Amino acid sequence: MLKPKSSPVAGFSLNGCVSRSSFGYEIPRESALCRVRNKADRRKLDSNLCGNIGDTAMVVRYLQVTRHASYRPFHTLLVPIPMVCFVGALATDVAYWKSAEMMWADASAWLLAVGLLFGLVAIVAAAVDAFAGRLSSMQGRIWPYVICNALILVLSFFNALVHSRDAWTSVVPMGLILSIVTVVFILFSGWIRWALIDYENPGVEP
Repeated sequence: MLKPKSSPVAGFSLNGCVSRSSFGYEIPRESALCRVRNKADRRKLDSNLCGNIGDTAMVVRYLQVTRHASYRPFHTLLVPIPMVCFVGALATDVAYWKSAEMMWADASAWLLAVGLLFGLVAIVAAAVDAFAGRLSSMQGRIWPYVICNALILVLSFFNALVHSRDAWTSVVPMGLILSIVTVVFILFSGWIRWALIDYENPGVEP
């Protein structure tokens, strides 16, 4: 890698290529962001990519996205698993309500159990993210999102207790109602995440 020499923009070396930023990340000399024409002309940037200081904004964005992508909260990878299980439990509850096949009631019970298990794992991962500072990219109204997800787990826990009953009463009517309410809260949680929580870098997906 080339050593930074001069810096028309704070934290960057634009003599030939952007080699190192103030964020501590390096860009390969022959990368798409900063391509050198030939060995004899290494101090000139590709006119289509990094030909002027204005194009440095693209480099800044790349570096910020790369930096914060490495700090993406780990619990966000686990949260979809219980959500899918709880939505699946509603589907199997409806199937049992229409067919009275015990297979569907058993499937609902298993989906709720798996969803609760991964929900607890996601809580532990969120706590680790909080201590590790990985939640710093989330800004805005975070507490409604946290409370909504907590209510989803509480409702699913009571729903699992209802599904532990025998035969018809394990689903109809209370189990089916709890599954519907849980899915409504899941949709509301998704809306909160999409509309109310801002991320420090829009280039990084939540």
